[in-house]
Amino acid sequence: MSTTNTHPAATIQLRGMPSARTRRVTSVATAGIVALVTWLNVHVLGDVALVVGSGADAMELGGVRIVVSAMAAALAGWAVLALIESQVGRGAHALRLWRRIAIGVAIVSLIGPLTADAPASTIGSLVALHATVATAVIASMTVGRAA
Repeated sequence: MSTTNTHPAATIQLRGMPSARTRRVTSVATAGIVALVTWLNVHVLGDVALVVGSGADAMELGGVRIVVSAMAAALAGWAVLALIESQVGRGAHALRLWRRIAIGVAIVSLIGPLTADAPASTIGSLVALHATVATAVIASMTVGRAA
């Protein structure tokens, strides 16, 4: 007799509800889209040069770098959520724990922009980028789930 050792919550899918994997892939894509839209508003429409540092150390933060960074952060969030779920199981408890960690990481991530060698307009724009991406990832990772 063969038995399968799967977690019941991993096999249940309600009609019309996307799977957890689909929601998380969507969250990663959402992070990239939100970052790109925010960057376009700040850089193109707002005419704010996102340059950090000065002289030879100056680094321009272009759209590709912004989008890739946002998507990498979302992937890292997904990995942490998967790790938590492997330890405590899927459900509201795992999502609450992950959300607390994600909010803490989002707050700590503001240290970079707030201490950057850049004009106030650039610092404000970077804080806006961090906040919008963090909000989108945290909201979309837990959408449709009791948390």
